[in-house]
Amino acid sequence: MNAAPDAGTVRAGHVLAVDSGGSGTRVRHSGLDRVVELPPVAWAAGDVPAQLATTVASGWATLGGPATNLVAVGIAATPGTDAEVARLAAPIAEVVGVHEVLVANDALTGHLGALGGDWGVSLVVGTGVACAGTSSDRDSELVVVDGYGPLLGDLGSAYWIGRTALRAVLDDDLDGLPPSALTATVLERCGPLASLPSRVHASTTAVSDIAGLAPVVALLADEDSRARDVMEQAARHLATTAERAVRLVASSAAGDEPVPVALGGKVLNPGSWLAQRLDQLLVAGPHAVAVRPAVGTPLDGVSRLAVLDPAARSHHGVRTWSDGAVR
Repeated sequence: MNAAPDAGTVRAGHVLAVDSGGSGTRVRHSGLDRVVELPPVAWAAGDVPAQLATTVASGWATLGGPATNLVAVGIAATPGTDAEVARLAAPIAEVVGVHEVLVANDALTGHLGALGGDWGVSLVVGTGVACAGTSSDRDSELVVVDGYGPLLGDLGSAYWIGRTALRAVLDDDLDGLPPSALTATVLERCGPLASLPSRVHASTTAVSDIAGLAPVVALLADEDSRARDVMEQAARHLATTAERAVRLVASSAAGDEPVPVALGGKVLNPGSWLAQRLDQLLVAGPHAVAVRPAVGTPLDGVSRLAVLDPAARSHHGVRTWSDGAVR
């Protein structure tokens, strides 16, 4: 994954990095030691390009509108066609006043941040799941596992944990079981159970709201068996995802050294119940792994896009919009 900057690389002091995730949008300029946290883009509300451009403009203005030559964006739903890339990038370029925008999938930016550009598997878990891997062969392709979004995947994510906890509480109530500590927490945060499903489905922020329950469920894992069961299921789902990436990476790696696995994201904070349990499952799994905390964040990975040479960007699926043209 490592690649030295070439002569055409934008100077590090003139890059605006944008990490657009399910829990929020983070913006940082490479010439400033500051991160601006903004609300997430509401995918369900439509017109994502306009929303993202407005959010980026707000973040850039909050930073003081520093001189910027390039904007790099990490996003879950990477546009597929050139027209889609242009539709996303052009409004951003206009509001910041740049001629070039890089757009990359957050699986790649999570990998670059978690492993610092080195080989191995990254498992970054927040509202969703971003798992990616590369082998020790510098020419290997980036392997992406899960990251299918809340409707099709993201098993073990904050959203999955919150949704599973809500379902467990609803089932317990239906079965007439005694209320658990998890039940009490859901009632306090979400209101009466009888009307909970209708309120959830009527909300345009349901995914982020449900994901917000995950930290509370994690805190209850040591004292409440129902919460612990939810977290155990999450750990096993995440272990399956990481092991699939490890298997694919190990099959093309040179030698038999353990595959580095970097755990990142707010759900996998070092020392947390879930991170420790996942470590145990991975070490006991079928492949030799070296599990460690991520060395950086997805936003750090976005910043690294600017110092990848054009060939490396293209190799790993980074889309470049430059003065109206996409490559």
